[in-house]
Amino acid sequence: MDDTATQGGDPTYDDVKTLVGEADKIARQLRGVAERGYGEIIYTPGGPDIAEELRRFVTAGR
Repeated sequence: MDDTATQGGDPTYDDVKTLVGEADKIARQLRGVAERGYGEIIYTPGGPDIAEELRRFVTAGR
């Protein structure tokens, strides 16, 4: 897939579409995103227990 349109031709484009892993890996990924200057995350939980998914994401982000 050609991501030129989504990158806007910017060589500093960060692909942060997917953060996957155990809590410690998510925490590292979130710190990396913050270090690159991002101030917001859009999170879409999945699975049968949305409330638990949200709790786990918040816990990983602390």
